[in-house]
Amino acid sequence: MIKKVYCWIRDKDKQYFEKLNQLASTYSIRLLNIREHRQEVASELYPIPSPKEYDGLLLTGGEDISREYQEQYSNIDGEDPSQIISPNFQRDEWEFALLEQALNKGKPILCICRGIQLLNIFLGGSLSLNIPGHNDPMFHDQNLQELTVEKNATFQFQAVNSSHHQAIKRIAEGLSIEARAKYDGIIEQVRLKSYPFCIGVQYHPERDLVYYRPIFQAFFKAL
Repeated sequence: MIKKVYCWIRDKDKQYFEKLNQLASTYSIRLLNIREHRQEVASELYPIPSPKEYDGLLLTGGEDISREYQEQYSNIDGEDPSQIISPNFQRDEWEFALLEQALNKGKPILCICRGIQLLNIFLGGSLSLNIPGHNDPMFHDQNLQELTVEKNATFQFQAVNSSHHQAIKRIAEGLSIEARAKYDGIIEQVRLKSYPFCIGVQYHPERDLVYYRPIFQAFFKAL
């Protein structure tokens, strides 16, 4: 039986997730991009699948989370809201709703870049809305950013790629920090305590399926 993982994939990332879907297929898993399963109605809504329709949730990178959603679940902790760039309200609505459902049902969840930020906000944490030094083109695909990794971290990469301008500021209660950027302490990996499988990474494992394969293998096996 094919297991299903829902996700929202922006156009410029399709190349990475097409390759990830090929890897997933070897585990009898299919990634379902909700943007390609859009409800054909005048309101152009993105449907929220029922819990029986999927086995896991993958929250991927993308647009900044809107101020409205950040303030709904937490607050912006004195940050400058003008640093929030091109939020996508439909995406916020769909991902926050599906994250809540998946957490309530104990489904495996993997959160990448925007995904780790969304998880932190949903659980009551906050973001730094503009951080320097983490969006250098040389770090986009190369695993050059050194990490300080906790001894009990789920995944122990000594260096990762980096491509983001926001990051976790105030960590949400319930999240355990597993790794930070060595040079400035930015949180790069978290785990939801007392939960079967919910991992958040600020880096982009989909860009190197050889180096980061342990992350996806663990996620697929948890489904």
